[in-house]
Amino acid sequence: MGLLDDWAVPESHPFFDSKLLSRLRTEEQARPVSFWERWKARFMYGSSLRMQPLMAGALGIVVLIGAGTYADISWQSHHSSEESAAVRDLQSLDGNAQVFQQLDSIDQSAQQDDQDSGTGTQSSN
Repeated sequence: MGLLDDWAVPESHPFFDSKLLSRLRTEEQARPVSFWERWKARFMYGSSLRMQPLMAGALGIVVLIGAGTYADISWQSHHSSEESAAVRDLQSLDGNAQVFQQLDSIDQSAQQDDQDSGTGTQSSN
């Protein structure tokens, strides 16, 4: 405390205040060069609104929407894979309908041959 009592405040230049005010007026009237620089100057220095909390909130919303979309897609793909096995089986049966018809005709012709050979053996006895 004793050192602060002995300390002498340096004298400022007599034109310091006027030079400072003129520089401030010059900077205030000068416009930033590009659109982005103007927006940056407006949000960072020219208003009480700060971009950091706004950007953090927007990033949080984007992350929540992205995570929800990913969870919904993975849930739907998990449930659709269970159904797709049954659907694939039905589609394969539909695709093989011609093969089943041929097998049925072979079975019918074999049954007819059995019946014909059975009636033929009975008539020969």
